[in-house]
Amino acid sequence: ICISGYPWGDLNNVKDELLKNPAIEMVTWGNTIPTLGMNMTTEWKEDDNRTMAASYTFEPDYLNVYKIGLREGRFFSSSITADREGHNIVINQEAAIELGYDDPLHRTVMVSGKQYTIIGVVDQYMAFPPIFNPIPMLIRYSSPQNHYLIVRVDPNSRAEAHRYITQTLRGFNSEYPIDIQYHQQILDGTK
Repeated sequence: ICISGYPWGDLNNVKDELLKNPAIEMVTWGNTIPTLGMNMTTEWKEDDNRTMAASYTFEPDYLNVYKIGLREGRFFSSSITADREGHNIVINQEAAIELGYDDPLHRTVMVSGKQYTIIGVVDQYMAFPPIFNPIPMLIRYSSPQNHYLIVRVDPNSRAEAHRYITQTLRGFNSEYPIDIQYHQQILDGTK
């Protein structure tokens, strides 16, 4: 399920509440969902760079929710201070190639004028629409608010999960409408 992530305040608190119900399997957030879109930048690598890269911000459980693997290294952890404070970054293989790194772990990359330490390389996955060839990808640790709140639910308990999500989110912001949509519905433009 993908819901607007901004109206609920600190999504760490929302996640804690949602995970109290066994119908909710996992919760995460990010600035996009796979195959939906790209936040493109040339502000990486070096000052006069012209190579576009997709720039994302994801919460530590994003890869688990979408079952995205790692080629090497690790993904973010809320228990690691350097991750939470925004010193580390995860890239894809295309970014490693563009940077000229055979072994990118623990090397650095500049993004928007800041140096980050590379801690992981994600597997190839359908990050953006399939009409695009794979491009360099830069993933940073998300703040506690982001565009999408993403909830993996037990498929056998969908009705219970929907009720609990609605009830929980109303507790965080009773004024904002709750629009529960599944990832594929968003991609298809259906309800």
